[in-house]
Amino acid sequence: MQWFNVLISRFRHRRWFSHLFVSGEPQVTYARKLGFHQEQILMHNLSADVDLFSGINLKKAENEYPRRLVFIGRFSKEKGLLYLLEAWKTIPDRQNWKLVLIGNGPDYAKLKGYPDVEIKDFMPQEELAEELEKAGAFILPSVTEPWALVIHEAACAGLPILASDCCGAVSCFVKDGENGFLFKPANKRSIRKAVERFIRLPELQWIQMGRRSRELSERITPSKVADCILTVLK
Repeated sequence: MQWFNVLISRFRHRRWFSHLFVSGEPQVTYARKLGFHQEQILMHNLSADVDLFSGINLKKAENEYPRRLVFIGRFSKEKGLLYLLEAWKTIPDRQNWKLVLIGNGPDYAKLKGYPDVEIKDFMPQEELAEELEKAGAFILPSVTEPWALVIHEAACAGLPILASDCCGAVSCFVKDGENGFLFKPANKRSIRKAVERFIRLPELQWIQMGRRSRELSERITPSKVADCILTVLK
């Protein structure tokens, strides 16, 4: 379908639209294939509730760091949770970390029975913010993911982030080795390597990663999104 859009773009998209408003760099690449010039492409069209999630206190104290690796999202095939769980159970020493899965969906029953895993139902954003405040890191093992606003939320919350490199939002909010680690989607070995590498770091490095996430989260805010739109309307 995407290649079909590329083929017909000059007959439809560029005739009907003066600009494209996209999420991030992966979408910019596609917009260029559609024939739009750089000045016709607006960034960024998605923002987390920065005020809510940036209100979460940054982790500061060593020896009190919460060892909870949190996933938030739909329990469905495209989120790659079964790959994560299979990788998780093969880690011989999880360093007292617990995996917390928050959400719901068709794969719910398949997620039960794994060691050191807690499952919670989906909840309002205010409660999600509370869960992220109790978290030590965030993980998103998606097999396919055009953007993933939840990565921005986790960055705002000041959490180290582990994510598959197919997630569009990592281009903006995850610097591999600086504020988290990237891994290959649907690859249990790659997931396990990233998780083990992270949980074996000294606590001070977790704290530093969280601070870096908070810095990166400021690249997109609701006000910056609004300013981008107003620039075109002027």
